[in-house]
Amino acid sequence: PNLCKCHKKLHVLWAEFESGVGGNKAARSFTPMERGKVKFKYCRRKIVWDAIDNLVKRGLSSDVAIDRIYTECGGPNTNISDVIGRLKTFRQTGNNALHMYVAA
Repeated sequence: PNLCKCHKKLHVLWAEFESGVGGNKAARSFTPMERGKVKFKYCRRKIVWDAIDNLVKRGLSSDVAIDRIYTECGGPNTNISDVIGRLKTFRQTGNNALHMYVAA
């Protein structure tokens, strides 16, 4: 199993977690050994996957959850790396605006 090199949109990133992209296994079902082989990519993307998953568990669709994350992190044209950086900052500082939607 492997993770794709680079994603342009959160929708594709979520699809990689849920069902796999490009013939790869879904990241959700990686074993600890498989996660270890792609540790850097997996850890960076897990922040986004956790945020979306938390919103989905609260009753939102994945599309609405992704839209909320984009709204809080700079809009739909925001680079994935920037979204990850913002989510890390929100997680560390406990930003109230995002905390309402994405609290871990």
